[in-house]
Amino acid sequence: MDVAGARTDEFLAKYETATLMRNKMDHLAANAFNISKASKRNPLHGSLSYVYVPESEIKEVDGKPTISGAGIVVFSSGRLVPKSSIAVVNPAGMLISGRAGLFQLEAFGLVLGLESAIADMLAYMAKINDSFEENFLEMATNIAAEKGLNVDDLRHNTAAGLTVYLTVGFNSPAIADEPDPPGA
Repeated sequence: MDVAGARTDEFLAKYETATLMRNKMDHLAANAFNISKASKRNPLHGSLSYVYVPESEIKEVDGKPTISGAGIVVFSSGRLVPKSSIAVVNPAGMLISGRAGLFQLEAFGLVLGLESAIADMLAYMAKINDSFEENFLEMATNIAAEKGLNVDDLRHNTAAGLTVYLTVGFNSPAIADEPDPPGA
């Protein structure tokens, strides 16, 4: 399985920004003095920005839905000081695929596009799952041959845990005419 191989190295390199953000947050207390003395800085805990398309900005042009405008929403976490700066998502030239999208996290002068990270993570997980399935089948086949077992018996085991989802319905509670006496 390629969990510690080229795919992982490529993914980690592409999203090193997330690791750097986490590291800076982990060492925030140790760097508090330097951060407080900075003449220009971002909000202490960063900001999240995204594009929002109001329904009124979705028009039909030549039979196709077309966006004629949008808003940019920004949430900052932490105090803004004079000369603060916030990196805000820029939708120019970007594909807007929903009414809210292009989510971007900014902290410590670093910017991370969350939608591309999620899309890449889903693709990465699918590749790992495929690799795991191939390796599992190969391992099960080898063990079955070595032990003289049926490979299907190794692949189809009985449940070892229990997961339960219960649904319940509620009727209006019965209201007693008189409360039960104490100790009843």
